[in-house]
Amino acid sequence: MSESELIRLRKVMNQLRSPGGCDWDAKQTHDSLLKYLLEESYEFIDAVEKNDRAAIQEELGDLLLQVYFHSRIAEEDTKDPFDIEDVAKTVADKLINRHPHVFSSDEKIKQFDQLNNTVSDEERVSAWERVKATEKQRNSALDGVALNQPALTLSTKILERIKRLQIKNIKISEVAISNSKNDISNADVFGDLILALINQAIENGINLIRTYGMSETCGGCIYEGLPLPGVKLEIKSGIIYLNSPTMASGYLNQPKLWDENFKAGWFKTNDLGQIVKSKLEVIGRSDDVVITGGEKVSITEIDSFLTQTFPTITFKTFAIEDAKWGQIIGLVMDKEVQLSQIIQALLNKFPKYYLPKRFFRVAAMPKTELNKISQGVLLELLSKNELTEISQ
Repeated sequence: MSESELIRLRKVMNQLRSPGGCDWDAKQTHDSLLKYLLEESYEFIDAVEKNDRAAIQEELGDLLLQVYFHSRIAEEDTKDPFDIEDVAKTVADKLINRHPHVFSSDEKIKQFDQLNNTVSDEERVSAWERVKATEKQRNSALDGVALNQPALTLSTKILERIKRLQIKNIKISEVAISNSKNDISNADVFGDLILALINQAIENGINLIRTYGMSETCGGCIYEGLPLPGVKLEIKSGIIYLNSPTMASGYLNQPKLWDENFKAGWFKTNDLGQIVKSKLEVIGRSDDVVITGGEKVSITEIDSFLTQTFPTITFKTFAIEDAKWGQIIGLVMDKEVQLSQIIQALLNKFPKYYLPKRFFRVAAMPKTELNKISQGVLLELLSKNELTEISQ
């Protein structure tokens, strides 16, 4: 009898990772392989949507390779090793435990009688979640949810969990819309609206995916922090650079501007980012960074922190050109507060160079048509000496 192809695949993987095997395969880690797992998943989805049977078989093989590859890496762990047999056992045990109506005794069938063939698919999924909660000893809807996920992904996961566990929650959409009538510029109110939008999407069966891209790349080219096939990503001096087959060929009637941002196939986005566990995290805009005395300061970070610390006051930090420091930080607020309180709060959170050097007061923050605080108007008021400066 010929050897099982699964056993043969395991032997091939072992040889590739062993001394005398492939250098590239041997140096891979769980983190370094994540982008390939995503690529293979998308290629499998594409094959299914095209109903290409040969491609489906090939892409399933590529996904299987990822499972064997990660299992082989896990086998080498000196503290907590496991192999492909352990992986297979875990999933088989899980399937048996979560299908008591198929595999269990009469007593367990009674215990999980909601899983009989007369229930709807939605009820079956809810029951599945309850079995998981018991199995994993979960006491909260948040148990088992990775809280370090991006905000959009995390919100979607929590709302889906609430729905599946049939937790009676408030009408998120109605509350958010009601609150938004007061002040949509407030971060909490705007967050409620986003949460309401996610909730509506879930209620209507719409899948949400976090993407990153721009007009120059013809939309999103980074999905859930990982580049799509053919897309390359680099971080240089904290700035995100992209190389994509969907890149635009230039700006209409602005060749000089395009040449400034597009060089040797790479587009400078002017967005700040970092790679965390092989995934892109977008931090903000580079033009939201002030360089003062050679130090980089994120004015967005300052605004966000002060708004959370002093929720009744609106703050706006901005860069002011300075002969000595290059740039200094100015801080405008729309209500009176002891400067010593602001300074101490900032020192408790940030390095000393984050401190604003000039403080101002306005009766009301100037707004753009999109209801954002207008930094341009603030700078214009400053140039005309029309901002009330507060002495320290």
